[in-house]
Amino acid sequence: MSLTLLEKKPFPLKNHVELGLKARRSTYTALESVKGISFHWDLAEILEFDKLWKEGMKQQRTTLEMIVKLSAYFERSATDVLLLVIDRAEQGKLGRINDLDFLKGTDNWPYQR
Repeated sequence: MSLTLLEKKPFPLKNHVELGLKARRSTYTALESVKGISFHWDLAEILEFDKLWKEGMKQQRTTLEMIVKLSAYFERSATDVLLLVIDRAEQGKLGRINDLDFLKGTDNWPYQR
């Protein structure tokens, strides 16, 4: 017995739903086609970034100030640094981030609480 196209699923929904993910038939990868953005950092840069971030937070610098300063320090775009901030924050390496006004009040930004 053959399945019609409507009966076919692109992936096992049960496993996908168990992970808390939405089912998608096709995907779009954010930033995939943007030129000039690099997701790659040297591990020594990550250690230096973490150290400089902690120093900046002790000096009560804002996240925006830190992104601008670190962008200049590493000679990277502000977007590269912002993506690294998000990555490090998701891994719990940056502590609390309270001053990203455009994200305050959203349910899925845990670093403001």
